[in-house]
This record gives sequence, C-alpha cells and structure tokens, in this order.
Amino acid sequence: MKTHILGFPSIGRQRELKQALESFWNGSRSAQSLIAVATDLKMQHWNIQRHAGLAYVTTGDFSFYDRMLDITCMLGATPARFAASRGDSPLEKYFSLARGDALRNVPPMEMTKWFDTNYHYLVPEITDNTPWQPGEHPVLADTLLARDLRFAPKPALIGPFTWLALAKSQDDDHKWSRLDGIVKVYAELLASLAPLCEIIQIEEPVLSTDMLAPAAVSSFAEIYTTLNAASGNRLMLTTY
Repeated sequence: MKTHILGFPSIGRQRELKQALESFWNGSRSAQSLIAVATDLKMQHWNIQRHAGLAYVTTGDFSFYDRMLDITCMLGATPARFAASRGDSPLEKYFSLARGDALRNVPPMEMTKWFDTNYHYLVPEITDNTPWQPGEHPVLADTLLARDLRFAPKPALIGPFTWLALAKSQDDDHKWSRLDGIVKVYAELLASLAPLCEIIQIEEPVLSTDMLAPAAVSSFAEIYTTLNAASGNRLMLTTY
C-alpha cells in the first residue's frame, strides 16, 4: 500500500518562512538567502514525511505566497497593470502581484477566502488584455531536487478547472473559452514531470461545489483524458 499526504505547510515549525519573507520585503535579506531558507524548509518537510513512513513526499505544495498565484504565473495570466514590473527580479515581480507596487501606484491582486476555510488566495483576473505569456511552475524544480536527494516525489498541482472557476472575469463565457489554451500549458508541465515520479496529484476542489459552468462540466472528461495521457497515466485526481 502506498501512503502519502495531500501536502505539507510551508511556513516552518518556527515560522521560518514568515520571518524570512518579512526580512526580504524590508530589504535586510537577499533573494538568494530567502531561496536558501525555502530550500532548507522543503528538505526538512520531505524528511519528516519519509521518517513517518510515507511512500511519497509531496512537491508543489510549498509556495512563497500562494499556490493559486503560482498557477497564475505558470499560465502567464498576470494582470496587465503589472507590465511595468517586468524588469524587476522574478521574486520582486511575484511579490508585487500579491502586495502591489506602491512606487508605481499599482494595487495588488484581490485576496479572498479559499472556499469555506480561513485560508486565502489571490484571485486570478481574466480580461481582454491579460498577457498570457506562460512561465515556470516551481513544482518542476522541486520535484527534480527531491528526486536528486533520493526522495520519491509526488508532485501536486491545483487543477485547471478550479483555477478557472475561481478566476474573476466580466464574462464567464470568455473565461471558459481560455480552457483549451490553459490545458496545453498544464499538459506540457505534466509531460515534464512524468519521468520523475510514479503519480501526480491534481487537485480540483471545485468538483465539490456547483461553480462549474455547463460547458466546463461537459468538457471535463475529455480534458482529463488529455491531461492523463500527457502525464503518462500518472494522474491522481483529488478533491476535498
């Protein structure tokens, strides 16, 4: 029997991530130092899972800020108002989405509760001028690292239907028309992850709600057939 957990908290036993983030934001810590803290926390958490006897350690559950934001950046769906931040470092650009850019008078993305919990996420914004310039998702580098350290990784991703269902748009039909393009980006990532692991966890908590548009419901099976094929039949569909 294979055992694993859905994910592990990022913050650290002594809130190390929170402290590192705050010192990075106030300018007293470098990006390299922040990344080193994050890497150390990931390895600590993987060791806890292995020592507990779990068959897999979860990757993709760690985030500097928000896992929904990580998907937004992977898809390149960052709001156009942040275009002026593109010359900054990747971490500064990432955090500007979450915290805004006071120097340029750019407001942050909206934050709201994750379903019926007290956790929060940054709401994706889909407009006519959304750039859609795909980027990287940290799950790939983390999975490579875990494998190189001789852990058995199980990548975890928030799924495309949940990401789209929670995105805000003035026109729901326009929002769901982006599904095929979004799935293409997911499929490319899943194909890269497949040689590194036995299973890939993809999370669709939206399936426990009535938030899916009729067109999304009718395309669900077909889309997941495509994604499962891209993953080498490694997908484990998860909801809450």
